[in-house]
Amino acid sequence: MVCSPSTYRPQSGQSIRSWCHLGSHYAVIFTDHNYQPPSLKLDQPSSSSLYMSKWRMFKILDTLHPTATGIDHLPAWFLRLAAPIFYKPLTRLFNLSISTSTVAQQWKSASIRPLPNVSAHAGHSDFTPISITPVLSRIIERTIVQHFLYSILHPPSLSLTSLHYAHQDPPLQPSFPYCIASPLC
Repeated sequence: MVCSPSTYRPQSGQSIRSWCHLGSHYAVIFTDHNYQPPSLKLDQPSSSSLYMSKWRMFKILDTLHPTATGIDHLPAWFLRLAAPIFYKPLTRLFNLSISTSTVAQQWKSASIRPLPNVSAHAGHSDFTPISITPVLSRIIERTIVQHFLYSILHPPSLSLTSLHYAHQDPPLQPSFPYCIASPLC
């Protein structure tokens, strides 16, 4: 790990060496040594694998709020102003990234800034690590969470209108909620 005054800004009374030691400490904590990358998909992603529409990408970029700039140095205000230009290639890039299970190396990097918990900080436990990730990394992360995890955690429920069609010819097997509500089961 290379430390220089341009990458670490120690507060008064702190040396660069102590900040480098703190950075090394966070690097050890936040590195998953048991991580195994997923196997690469060899098939061509289909055009039907649409995880994000162009309109949704434009809407996300166009409504970005001011936020910290990540390592890629693309500020949110720039992405918001350039949304009419960037939304098409970014949509293709996001869909390709999700369908092939690969993430750009730039989106995997984060800048970890330690914030002191107490005024007189003596050890590593006196700091809270704040991870600053690229804005595009946060967008794709939110997309994956919304698209995959939300559908797993909130499966579509049976509605009363779907139970209405339980009395058809030929008769269908009654569903579980119908059996609870009906004495006929």
